[in-house]
Amino acid sequence: MNKRVASSPGAVTPVPFPRNPRRAAAALARTLATTSGSAADWFRYGELLAAERHFAAAAIAFLEALERSPANSKYVRALAAALSHCRRYEEAIALRERLQFPNEQDVAGLADDLRYLHAFARAIAVVDTAEADGRAGDHARVVRGQAKLFLGDYAGGFADMEHRFAAGMARAPVPTPRVAWDGSPSAGLKLLVVPDQGLGDDLMMARFLPRLAAAGLACTFLARAPLQRLLAVSPLGCEVAGSIDDVSRFDAWCAIGSLPHLLRLSAAPPRPAPLAVPETAARRGRALAAPFAGVFKVGICWTGNPDFPRNRQRSIEPAMLLPLLELPGTRFFSLCTGAARAALDAAALAGVVVDACRDDRDLADTAGLIEQLDLVISTDTSIVHLAASLGKPVWNLLPHESFWQYGTTGSSTPWYPTMRLLRQPLRGDWHSVVEDARTALDRLVQARPRGTNRSS
Repeated sequence: MNKRVASSPGAVTPVPFPRNPRRAAAALARTLATTSGSAADWFRYGELLAAERHFAAAAIAFLEALERSPANSKYVRALAAALSHCRRYEEAIALRERLQFPNEQDVAGLADDLRYLHAFARAIAVVDTAEADGRAGDHARVVRGQAKLFLGDYAGGFADMEHRFAAGMARAPVPTPRVAWDGSPSAGLKLLVVPDQGLGDDLMMARFLPRLAAAGLACTFLARAPLQRLLAVSPLGCEVAGSIDDVSRFDAWCAIGSLPHLLRLSAAPPRPAPLAVPETAARRGRALAAPFAGVFKVGICWTGNPDFPRNRQRSIEPAMLLPLLELPGTRFFSLCTGAARAALDAAALAGVVVDACRDDRDLADTAGLIEQLDLVISTDTSIVHLAASLGKPVWNLLPHESFWQYGTTGSSTPWYPTMRLLRQPLRGDWHSVVEDARTALDRLVQARPRGTNRSS
């Protein structure tokens, strides 16, 4: 940081946020192009840019605001948040630590940035200290839980993760039965299990559903549409429903993400959920793969849910995968759906990569194709959870920050035996990850029996 920032309380008159931040930002940009602008103008511009996820530009705007009003703590907080989204965690931490009157969100932000730097013990200590002072909110406790999970403290970590609902970081569908299950064994208890986070989280936690049946509970899982058909035919020991008309027929409910806590997980997790693929999806997958018999077939996915706040951190551009695509004896299949498919055309790869999932109805169709592939290479999205739960070899391309399931070192995870982890050696260094994947893939293809070619 080359501009001086002071950290004392300040106030800004609230202004209603516009319905179209992009248009409002363009209008304000025209004003700032002809005037020096006030601190409030630059702060407002930064807010509008951040709303559109232009965090690098937002950081510059917040710096301009601070140049004009260096004592405004609201501007300091906004700059720290923008820098964090830019993965400039050290600078964000320095700003947060200079705040004289830190609030609950400051504590959560500081702990989060420390976690991204793998300073887990320090992140835990920050929240512990704030909790003793009455300044640790639910968001900070969730961050502490994630730090504990990174360190392998499943009991403490999952206990802290239960604060995700109060923090607004997870949401259970409504309505639910009036009684929340506390994990107590009760044979014959009619339990409704609901989703509460991402589809990948649902797949990862589905491994705990058979344990409920083994304990004698009559369990129903409320699956979201992309997973319902797949889970309905899988041997999970419970009913799978797409909707519930009458919650009164259940004795209690719980979130699927709470099962590790409720079942008192403290050591290695159970094996992934035993997934089965519906026959119609399996036939469709065989038909898609049939023209490429004899070729080493690789599924690829480069991005996940765009609504995930840190999706950019874990995503890459399809063009970066070119070193993989040029390997002879291979054929690549896109496992992306929706708007992510447009990136194939933008990178002029629509003919090089088979756009195999463009008509997928749900993840059952995607699973039908994955069953026919030799390997899946993907960033950390629901696709890696799906492929690994199907028992397929999957190479998970991880950002340097990583996620708690994978730790920060090593090439394996206890959560998925068939998953190989390829990590960024430095923040943002996808080139090294792709090069490592290319070298490993080349060896794998070369080790196959000779006599096949790319066009067979």
